[in-house]
Amino acid sequence: MFYAAWLRSDFGSATAAVTTKAALRLRKGARMQNISYSRVGEYQIPNIRLNEPPSETVEPLGRYGQLRQKFLKEHRTIFYNTHLLTERLYPHLRDTDETATERKQRGVPEEIILSELVYE
Repeated sequence: MFYAAWLRSDFGSATAAVTTKAALRLRKGARMQNISYSRVGEYQIPNIRLNEPPSETVEPLGRYGQLRQKFLKEHRTIFYNTHLLTERLYPHLRDTDETATERKQRGVPEEIILSELVYE
């Protein structure tokens, strides 16, 4: 009811309000089927878990991977959160660490490595 009144004042027609209200209902229905929720007080919180890789396959991040992770967390939060939730963060950090370590072994100055790979 609130949505219909609000939409009618913005769009000037009840048809847009009904269409948008139906779209909201469809979106809610689709979302409720795929995700389970836990009730905490008045709120429903989605039960979301990330897949955990087997512990024997996980290598600890090196210096450059950790620096990249810290940089992303502090300065590129959208990139960090997107990659974290899609489980692409750890492979990205591992690749950055491997590339930086390889360049360091070839004699590339650390300032260049940090500016090109870690703080880009």
